[in-house]
Amino acid sequence: MKYLKELEGVRGIMALWVVIAHVLGALPAIPGPVPNGIYSVYPVYVFIILSGFVIFSMLDREEVPYGRYLLARALRIFPVYWLVLALSVLSLTFAADVLRASPIGFSTEGRLFIIDVAKSNLAAHVLLHIPLLQGLPPTVILPYSALTIVGQAWSLTLEWQFYIVAPLLFWMARSINKKKAQLTVLAVSSVCWLLTPYMDGGFIGSYLPMFMVGFLSYFFYRNVVPRLSKEWMGGIAAVSFAGSLIFLKEYAVPVAIWVALLYFICADSRTENGNEVARLLRGRALTYLGKISYPLFLGHMQVLFGCMWLANKVGLQGVPRIVLLPVLTIGAAILFADFVHRVVERPFHEMGRGLAKRAPAKAPRADGLA
Repeated sequence: MKYLKELEGVRGIMALWVVIAHVLGALPAIPGPVPNGIYSVYPVYVFIILSGFVIFSMLDREEVPYGRYLLARALRIFPVYWLVLALSVLSLTFAADVLRASPIGFSTEGRLFIIDVAKSNLAAHVLLHIPLLQGLPPTVILPYSALTIVGQAWSLTLEWQFYIVAPLLFWMARSINKKKAQLTVLAVSSVCWLLTPYMDGGFIGSYLPMFMVGFLSYFFYRNVVPRLSKEWMGGIAAVSFAGSLIFLKEYAVPVAIWVALLYFICADSRTENGNEVARLLRGRALTYLGKISYPLFLGHMQVLFGCMWLANKVGLQGVPRIVLLPVLTIGAAILFADFVHRVVERPFHEMGRGLAKRAPAKAPRADGLA
């Protein structure tokens, strides 16, 4: 299997989608059928699916001791996260002041509410955020815990929970014919089913179906795709796409997006000239956004508040504000993400990859997916 450079492009698109949605939330409601939020949960769901795909490919490719595996994953996500967490804690009052001084936007009320929730019990929220466990408290104990301080990190606490249990899930998937694995599947499913109604939005049990789509996609990519003709691949993709939209309800659109993107990626090598979608995904612009997608996704809200403060300072109102605030924020967020990627993310990520490489490979694969 070849290195899937196109996945960087997928990350880039999804991160930019989230940034645009959050910037539009600072502007007045847009008339028409599409809300300012432009369904920003969809790209996050695609990120979750992609995580299942990538992590299972990594676990399949290398046998790494659990402690070393988890440390490598921690080095991948915590340094940038802790930087953004510190900035977010320090700027809570600033963000609230900026929101109150700005023209009312589509998401202003909700953002002020979450800031007030965070400040009402700041110590508890910070203590949970530091180890990325803000998705675990039941709603009755600490409501909205997954959304406070670093709101977009509700999906990151999911990611961390998935990293912790992914080796168990991988073993279950590989050993599904064994009685012990079947009992484990039953136990895990029961626990998630029982706990989910009492948990906030950052609990992994609520999103296991999305991770499952990702790791099932990986096994399909590894075991089935190499044996399929282009026609069969297109037929399976079409049925899966239609089935997702018809049967999956809230997950329909993100799963359909993933199915379509994975089809174009897999089908690219089956034609002499490839296809435009795959070429776009591995193009320079989208792969660049993909490389900086993590700090872009995680840190753009602080950049947005800074740009809103600047817009207020210079008296930017009306149509000029609607036009210029998104341009200014997206440009500044990309610059911020590039800097954080070079200075913080990349050095620690390479350190984590070095830890993983010390372990013997299971097979001479070269996916390059993780």
